[in-house]
Amino acid sequence: MRALCKTYARETVGDSVIGELLSKSGPGKDGIWPAEGLRDALEDVGTQKIADGMAIGLYNQRGAHWRDVGGKQERELAAMR
Repeated sequence: MRALCKTYARETVGDSVIGELLSKSGPGKDGIWPAEGLRDALEDVGTQKIADGMAIGLYNQRGAHWRDVGGKQERELAAMR
């Protein structure tokens, strides 16, 4: 997929969309997000745009939300990153 994006000069957008897709992965056996296999793959081919896309996808999964007093929700989300 990344090669096809590169062919059509869409690497930046492609990496962002790939990151958003990967944001839907679950935690690993150790309870840390993302799963071990995805962490290993990101070590090899990960880019900052993929990481940014994962963060955007993670935040967008919350849908409509409100801020709790004291910022507990935001701290929990930040701890995952």
